[in-house]
Amino acid sequence: MRGSDGADVLGHDLQRAADYLKRAGQLVILAGAGVSADSGLPTFRGEEGFWRNTEKRPFQLAGYEQFQQDPAAVWAFYLSRLAQYRCHQPHEGYELLRQWCHRLGEGNSFVLTSNTDGYFRRAGFADNQLYECHGTIGWMYCDRPDCVFRSQGPVPIHQNRLERQDPTRIPRCACGALMRPHVLMFGDRSFDHRLQAPALARWEHFKQQLGVDNSPYVVLEIGAGDTVTVVEDETWALSRNALAVIQINPEKPKPQEVYCPWVGIKSGALHSLQALNILIGD
Repeated sequence: MRGSDGADVLGHDLQRAADYLKRAGQLVILAGAGVSADSGLPTFRGEEGFWRNTEKRPFQLAGYEQFQQDPAAVWAFYLSRLAQYRCHQPHEGYELLRQWCHRLGEGNSFVLTSNTDGYFRRAGFADNQLYECHGTIGWMYCDRPDCVFRSQGPVPIHQNRLERQDPTRIPRCACGALMRPHVLMFGDRSFDHRLQAPALARWEHFKQQLGVDNSPYVVLEIGAGDTVTVVEDETWALSRNALAVIQINPEKPKPQEVYCPWVGIKSGALHSLQALNILIGD
């Protein structure tokens, strides 16, 4: 948004969004890569995104077939991402979201994110209100689904592995098979969905409680793209009975046809959340 007209539009949208948030008894936060951009992290398809800095096509580099064919290249990609995630911190907007959820009370908010950076967890969101549907990049386990060591749970990726200079030193399980990051790849036949099952069950239970006793809920979608549509699909499904959808994304237009009031805020996550927090007040 540029110029006074753009600023007026943005201000109007922020005020509308704040009014809906004040009325909400429940809050659903659906977040994609754009929510972390203000922490200094690249998105995937932006000008400085992860996909722009590689010769390989994204569906190769982040695909399970490529992992099997060239595990060193794929591990180098994921370790590079992990190093960036650990060098930065969740921005203030995460804390503002956590405060909003706290004010609503136990069981009245939930976060679903396709991000693997772990920033919601680092910002203090509890297990019972968080579903990282694509995994968490800081953990790894054996690539063999039937491995006895894999069944013991994932192991953390330690800092010393990020500092090694030899990209051919691929982590291996005690059984001899490759280790793999706990990130859902394209065409993934080895991702351990069992690790996600408890969080998924809590998410499904939370959705069943939305709108109970006529408590209005707001869907807050932040930084979600429209290529991998996991987050976007949840927004659309939940919008059928929502008080409103608030979509924070500087590039993504709101749908032409909607089920409920839909406020599109054309600004970044941090600025939008800070502005909304002022408008909401104590």
